[in-house]
Amino acid sequence: MDLILIGFLPLYVVLERMNNTAVPPGYFRAALAWPIIAAALFSWVNVRCSSDRLLYWDGLLYATASMSVGWFGLYFFMGFFAVLAVLISSAFISIYGAIRSDPDKTKTDYLRLIQFFYRHRMVE
Repeated sequence: MDLILIGFLPLYVVLERMNNTAVPPGYFRAALAWPIIAAALFSWVNVRCSSDRLLYWDGLLYATASMSVGWFGLYFFMGFFAVLAVLISSAFISIYGAIRSDPDKTKTDYLRLIQFFYRHRMVE
């Protein structure tokens, strides 16, 4: 759900603004291109952060499960922001690892990020 929100929120904002004011064509093109760019970015992040010990999507699942408290409203709120934090952090970890040309450090840093969520998990 976070990936869908990250991908289509700019398009929604531009379409909503078109009802009230004139929107420059560049904004509309950028909003149309952003879901493709976001999908390409997170597929690259998936490749960079996945390892034999922990797959990228499993890490997202563990981070979300660590925020489970048993109350639906609070669980949804905490889980949403936990996944959003992991998505953004993993993108920065991948970019930093690409700049340093060290894929093993990227995998290790992502594993440490998920372990941080696990260590500070919520208890029912």
